[in-house]
Amino acid sequence: MIISGRHLATRNLLHHWVEIPKTQNAAEVLGYHWLMRFFQNSGKALAATAAVGMLVFGTAACGSTSTTTATQAAPKLAHLVATARGLVTSWLTALKGGNTKTISGFLAPNFIIQRADGSTSNKAEYLKNPPTVNAFTVGKDILAIQNGNSLSVRWSLEIDEVINGKTFTKGEAARLTGFTWSGSRWQIATYANFNLPK
Repeated sequence: MIISGRHLATRNLLHHWVEIPKTQNAAEVLGYHWLMRFFQNSGKALAATAAVGMLVFGTAACGSTSTTTATQAAPKLAHLVATARGLVTSWLTALKGGNTKTISGFLAPNFIIQRADGSTSNKAEYLKNPPTVNAFTVGKDILAIQNGNSLSVRWSLEIDEVINGKTFTKGEAARLTGFTWSGSRWQIATYANFNLPK
């Protein structure tokens, strides 16, 4: 009888699992040969199962790679101050325009703001009642520090605005803003407003 390579491999594997009967007991010999036939007939099923497992594993690995490459690192900013000034100016311009969708694009999902009057808002609360900005002037002094996907900016602002029905002082006051890289743009995650209402 010719034993194929697959059958031979199966038989060799079986030798590790089942001790070949050393007696001439008919029941033992019959049981051993039954196991041999079972493993030989199950070879195709086992191979198919292994193939499916490899396919699932490969698909999961590809998905993981795609997800990783989809999230791009923030660009290394060559001109920190100029970039920071552009970001805060664009955001204030969006507030002045009053378009909620545009304003939302500037805010990270975990956005939170703290004001000097004690009021605070998360993103959803902020978008329900954004401040009314009539005019603004960004101060000359800006400090910006980048660390990978985060950008911290200390700046100042002179602004004519109304927040939660309160008119705030128009004089220049400090601001502290934390930006985070979303994969495609900088968004505001944390914001501190040190201006006081009149």
